[in-house]
Order: sequence, then C-alpha cells, then structure tokens
Amino acid sequence: MKGLCRWHGRRVALLAAILAVCLFSSACSISRLGAGEENQTDEIVTLVIENMGFREELPDLNLVEERINEKTIPEIGCRIQIKNCRISQHSNLVQSAALGKIQVDIVGTAMGTSLSELAADGTIFPLDEWLAPYEDTLKKKIKDTLPATSIDDHIYAVSTVLYPGYAMGIGYNQHLAEECGLSFPETIQLETLTEIGRKMKQKRPDLYLAAFGSDGMSAFDSFYDVESFGGHFAYGGILYPLENSDIINIYETEEYRAYCHTMRQWTKEGLMPPDALTSGVHASSLFNQEKILLQWSSVSPDTELLILKKQLPFEEKLIAITPSRASTSEVQEYAWGICATCRHPEKAMAFLDLLYRDAELANLITYGIEGIHYEKTGAETIRPLKGPDGLIGYETYFSHFGDPALLYHYGDGNEPSVQDVLSFSARAEKDPSFGYTFQTKGLEARITAIEEVTERYRTVLEAGMATDVDQTLKEFHEALKEAGMDLVIEENRRQFADWMEKRIY
Repeated sequence: MKGLCRWHGRRVALLAAILAVCLFSSACSISRLGAGEENQTDEIVTLVIENMGFREELPDLNLVEERINEKTIPEIGCRIQIKNCRISQHSNLVQSAALGKIQVDIVGTAMGTSLSELAADGTIFPLDEWLAPYEDTLKKKIKDTLPATSIDDHIYAVSTVLYPGYAMGIGYNQHLAEECGLSFPETIQLETLTEIGRKMKQKRPDLYLAAFGSDGMSAFDSFYDVESFGGHFAYGGILYPLENSDIINIYETEEYRAYCHTMRQWTKEGLMPPDALTSGVHASSLFNQEKILLQWSSVSPDTELLILKKQLPFEEKLIAITPSRASTSEVQEYAWGICATCRHPEKAMAFLDLLYRDAELANLITYGIEGIHYEKTGAETIRPLKGPDGLIGYETYFSHFGDPALLYHYGDGNEPSVQDVLSFSARAEKDPSFGYTFQTKGLEARITAIEEVTERYRTVLEAGMATDVDQTLKEFHEALKEAGMDLVIEENRRQFADWMEKRIY
C-alpha cells in the first residue's frame, strides 16, 4: 500500500557518488569487454535482489532461491539471492549497498528516497544501455510508465505498476466495527472519523482509532488529493492536481493546518496512542494486531488483492476519499533500480526481463513453492499453506515482482481479478503532471536540510503531540524557509513549466 511506504532516507554521502562512478566505469568495462569471456568460461554471476516486508527472517528463503536458480542459471547464467529486510530497514539497506558495504544489485526505488535523489547522488544506474536489447520484451511492457521513471531523458527504474491508478482513503477492521456497532458512510471526512472514534471508545476503551506510527508516515494525502513528485512534500506539491497545476508549500495550506489540529484532538481524546513516536511499532502492525480500528491506505482492486496477500484474521474494508488517478509518484514508488555498485548490470537487466515475461518465475519469487507455501484454488487463485506457527515460510509484501497480469492472487474467485485491475487503471484519470519528475541535482544539501526540519516538526504535528499546533506550525514554516524550501519550490516550478511547454508543443 502506498500509504505504508514513505520514509525520509538520508542522502548517500559524497563517498557513495565517487564509489558509484568508479564502479559504473568498471561495470561498463565488464559489460562491453567481458561478456564474451563470461560466455566462453560459463561463469555464473550472483545477483542480489531486495525483498521488503514485515518480517526479519523467512525460514524457507534458501529453498525458494534454489528453485529460482534452477530456472535462472540455465536461462541467463545468474544465481539469484534474495536479501530480505523489514520495510523500516529499506533506506539503510540501499545506502549500505551504494557504499559497497553489502551486495544488493537490484533495489526498490522511491520508498525511502525519491527516484530523483537516488539518481542525483549516484545510488542507481541510468538503464538505457542495459534496457536497449529488450526493446520487444521488457521495454515494450513498461513503455507507458517510462515518462514517470525517466530523468533528463534517461531511464532510471523499471516499474511494476504497469497499470497505474488508485484513490487514497482508509481501510478499517470490519470485525471491530461490527463489535462496536459502528457504520462507515460512503463519504468520509476527518470530522466523520472523529465521531466514529468517540463511539468506538464508549464500547472499547482499550482500542485506538488510528496511529501515526514510528515510521513517520503522513496520512494527509489520504484526505486531500496531493501530488508530491515522490518527494514527501519536500519539493512542494500540487493540491487537487486534477483541478490545477500550481506547485505550493503543502505545509502552509489551510488544509494541512486543519489536519494537524484534528490529529491533536484525536491524541487529547485518546483516539491515537500516546507513545506513537517512541514505541517503535509500525502503524500497520498495530492494525494487523487489531489494536487500532483503521489505517490509511490506497484504494483500488490492486489494493484489495494486496490485502488478501496479508491473510488477516479479519476483513479489511476500503473506503476511497480522494479521486482515483494515475500519478508519477505511484509508478516510481513500486519500481526496481540497479544499484551503482552492481558489477553486472547487464545480467541484472536480463533477470528483470525474464521476471516480467516468465509467469512461473514471477509467481515463484512472489509466493514461493506450490505445495509448500500455497496451493491452487483456481486458474488464477491460490490459498496460503501455513506452518505450525501460523506463518508462511516465505512471503513478499512491499516488493512487487514482474508483470501483475502474470501473477496469481489469494482467493477463491469472489475477489477482484486481474481484469478488474486493468479496467480500474483504464478509468483512472491522469493529472497534467503525470510523467514529470523534479530533478534534484545540485539541490541535495538544501533538500537534506528540508527533510531534517520536516522530521523534527511534522512527526510531532501529525502524531498529535504539539500542545500548541499553530505556534508549532509557525516555527515549522520559518525553519523550512531557513532551510531553503522556497528556493526548491521555485526551481520545481521552473522545471515543471519548461516540461509543460515541451509537452504541449
């Protein structure tokens, strides 16, 4: 879910950029001069791909790798290793890979650091050269997403969101709602949720309505349609992007002020946990453990399939609040980049090409092994096979692998189908900024300063911990100006205007 995946990662140090350039040159030499030698000596290349989820360890990881390699070694000469990590560890893992401390060749993009910043600081390769041989396969599949994953006319990521489009809203626990005698209307506003939370507390004083969580996520864009250009509002944003294209400081809007006041009210009334900033517990974990009634979520048929993948012991119901649209941020967030320390980028791309056209491989790396981790319930549907501990021995969640149209999904036939996902995507409107990426090169220091200020103030405001919301907002705005946010927004406006002019003419 998009709402679960936004963290403020630190920029990779100058050393990373220098190291990346050196290794990029080395990798190019390997690709251009050594490919023939590899074929002659039958060298097997080892590649590591990231898998982001909720769990620290997956007991059957090695077993799944063995099955994957039965396919990849003979077909593309690659041995695949999966680097499992909790979603909260993602930014640190990417930084460590960029610095050469660990090997991770294929990394998720834009979940902790924007695609633009990953490209600007040399964390990931431009992919044009490596993607060129797959014009009729992989490149053809991702062609509609390329405007959103390209920066300065170079491709930097391979998206898994081939059929973009979603709304934002909430997912609530239907079992808890029924227990507390609660009903959710079709149209939801913050005031509506406040009343629902108060009624919930009368029935279940131990429950919370929602949680900000220790991950620093913002729920603001679950109530107000915002395009943030993948920068978590650090570059400014467009409020109501289907209606206008003005880039503004989101934190200075009346909508954001009202949102912060509501979060303060929820905390004062006991509708949010008082230890949200210090507990170290992910908000989605609290929801899965039935300690909070609702969580912020994207809303689409694809989200419904993702919920089934979680195998919750209760039914999660989705309610859309914002309009459904296709956004650049969505396409960038669920995408794969090749780390600049990868010694065999041509092999990494060969693996991605195979992953996007081979249904057996895509389902294997997504769901594990049939008969061990799942069983078929229909042509496109499966059910999980859990161990004595109630867990599946292998799973994926935040990382998406391959073409969604080739993947099974959990269910028995009553859930959304792949065709529902395609149909929803076709109806989703593209706002005028779709395909635009703000280029942050040369602005790294200012953006880092902005993100440090944001981390210091926004977390307090959105967790409802600011005793004087207006005074804290005033200090927040002043600190952002001092960090250079107005200059970054002005540059974003300039780039966007140039991009729009070229797009029109």
